[in-house]
Amino acid sequence: MGGGKLPPRQKMIGMMYLVLTALLAMNISKDILNAFVMINDSLEATNITFGSKNDVAYSAFDKAYAENKDKVKKYWDKANEAKKLSKELIDHIDQIKFKLIRATDKIDPSIPDDSLSLTKVEAKDDYGTPTNILIGSEPASPRTDEFSANELKLKIESFRGKMLELIDEKYRSNMNIGLVLEGANQNGVNVGWEVLNFDHTPLAATVTILSKLQTDIRNAESDIVKALFSEVDAGDFKFDVVVAKVIPQSNYVILGDSFKADIFVAAYSSTQNPEVLVGELDTVSYQFKGDPSAVNVNNGIGKFSRKSVAEGPQTVRGIINIKAPDGTVKPYPFKTEYMVAKGGVVVSPTKMNVLYIGVDNPLDISVSGIAAENIVPTLAGGTLSGSRGKYIARVQSGVKATVNVSAKIGSATTSMGSAEFRVKRVPDPVAMFAGKKGAANISRSDLTTALGVIADLENFDFDLKFKVLEFDITATIGGFEQNKTSKSNMITEEQKSLLKSVKPGAKVYIENIKVKGEDGTIRTLSPINLKVM
Repeated sequence: MGGGKLPPRQKMIGMMYLVLTALLAMNISKDILNAFVMINDSLEATNITFGSKNDVAYSAFDKAYAENKDKVKKYWDKANEAKKLSKELIDHIDQIKFKLIRATDKIDPSIPDDSLSLTKVEAKDDYGTPTNILIGSEPASPRTDEFSANELKLKIESFRGKMLELIDEKYRSNMNIGLVLEGANQNGVNVGWEVLNFDHTPLAATVTILSKLQTDIRNAESDIVKALFSEVDAGDFKFDVVVAKVIPQSNYVILGDSFKADIFVAAYSSTQNPEVLVGELDTVSYQFKGDPSAVNVNNGIGKFSRKSVAEGPQTVRGIINIKAPDGTVKPYPFKTEYMVAKGGVVVSPTKMNVLYIGVDNPLDISVSGIAAENIVPTLAGGTLSGSRGKYIARVQSGVKATVNVSAKIGSATTSMGSAEFRVKRVPDPVAMFAGKKGAANISRSDLTTALGVIADLENFDFDLKFKVLEFDITATIGGFEQNKTSKSNMITEEQKSLLKSVKPGAKVYIENIKVKGEDGTIRTLSPINLKVM
């Protein structure tokens, strides 16, 4: 996202997007695809909201320009350039989305773009069509024509550079507008941003990624316009809305602890201290029933604290009285709610909601309101080591394991709850030979220069290694099938000699691949079937 502060709803959408993207690598289910549709709808709605908020900022610029053209024109022109650049890129991404939806569902050209929607698409799981349009048939050399992912990357990078150039150089280093498109290293191979995001990605996820880019663009536009306006003189901006704000440090309070909150009037200077009163308030007459309590105010912020004495929902009502510019005192009522409850257990798997057999499974364990050193966790079905909230769980068998958590409170140890985990075996790795896996084509030069077989745990969150113990190479030479064996991960001289005798068009089989994992298990992996080109 951009460098500006995001509203809680947008933060939640961004977090859900990251979680779904991670789940996509493990399982392309209907539920996940539908979840992407939901996130995409939320992103598109957010983009409309961002656009409207940006329009408010542009209106403020127009007003400032009308009042003082000489002072504002330089920045007003730049703001309009930012608006133009943003609209062009947003429109281009819309065209990509329309093109993908049309091609995937083979939609009649007579149907207008504005009636197209990811929700209506039948083939949400189709990844072939989006990949062909955005990447092409060769990920190692992605296409660069119109509406390709490569073209989009170049447009975004150009947009980012041009937007930053609108900001005075002395302020530019403080700007963080996001949109840094980085690739990744996968199995020793550098993968570009376009391939990383769009190669073999289902349509539902592809459109959602594009919508997220539009959100990032809108947010970058907002950051740039705000920065330009601040360069004019933000102090000249006149606020015409004043609202009461209550910001609690937490809405969840442990029994016996205190509820704490900051109470202040938004948009007012800290040089004027308002009067903050808390009590049983009549919200119609703004009169208190009984005597209210005055809150200590410092630098315009009231510091409120109330000792919790009972469990359940609690309400705080009051009024902030502040002197207006005309000298009159205006009241602003406020209300906030919080929950008082006993401490609850939080057991967070650092990787996922699974414990894997025979390996270290990191866990974060905490109890609300309890110091980490006073937490006592145990693992039924395995062993637990570590301290102060950071633990390593190890299991050797079974299908479920339970973390039981107690806490030392005073002189007693109290059970705080438990959390159940699934127990699974570490999945089989994928065998690779000269960068190839499964059924694939291979050049004769790559075949004869290969060093051996590796076992890679694809899309797995743990950094685990599998050692290749042995493998066979089988090929037909002169009409006779020949087989050579290696008792390690490295190719033998006999196998090298066999491969050098293979002609184009022939098939080579890497099979009987045995590997040993860190969990101690020995496994036989699926063969690699290669056709020599």
